[in-house]
Amino acid sequence: MVWLLLACSTARTPEQDRAEHQAALALLPDRASEAVPICEALVDDELRADCAWAVVKVLAATDPDASARLCTSLRDTPTGHECWFLLGETAQQPSACANAGELADDCRMHILSRRLWEHFDEAVAPGEREDDVLLHIVGAGFAPDDDRPWSAWYRQLFTRGSVHPALCAAVENTTRRGICERTALPVFHDRLNRGRDLDEPLCTEDPAWAVLDEALTAVLVERRTDDLCDPTKKQAPPP
Repeated sequence: MVWLLLACSTARTPEQDRAEHQAALALLPDRASEAVPICEALVDDELRADCAWAVVKVLAATDPDASARLCTSLRDTPTGHECWFLLGETAQQPSACANAGELADDCRMHILSRRLWEHFDEAVAPGEREDDVLLHIVGAGFAPDDDRPWSAWYRQLFTRGSVHPALCAAVENTTRRGICERTALPVFHDRLNRGRDLDEPLCTEDPAWAVLDEALTAVLVERRTDDLCDPTKKQAPPP
């Protein structure tokens, strides 16, 4: 009986949980480390998740270990997976992505895309420095023969430089060469969309950022009929 009375007297009430939640958020951003144990102790799942998310956004880059504690407190749940995704992306930690459930591959891809963007410049062409690219792909947690990271690499090259499918011939690995060739067309569509929305004269002039082959020329002709020459098809400019 005494034990039951003690348990009842020490149990956290919903009001206490809400007050502690607000106290933790009030510590952000300068005292985020002090908020970690407060968030961990919250009983209400939604409040703990909201608290953890807010703190991890602030703390992940500087204290990934404390952030990992918070993500762990959310257990193997969709919210927990989102927490690990945030930690992995912000702290550039592929190991955190492994805990992100169905978001794991997206998490790794975000890390890889950022690393590739930061480590390579616009002068790189398909087929160049691919040993270095492979190291980044493996370092982000992908298998060397996974098509997806290679597609992301070639997409980045065609986005930053010229859309020039013939450059893919320089890729020695036949599988990667095919990925490169398949990537050029969707990037061409994306850049046409962006050019349309930014008022590039694509209705009357060929894009300066592409070297047109037969396939790209056919797409350009089709797109001029569909939307490039129709001002009403313009959308809000991308950021």
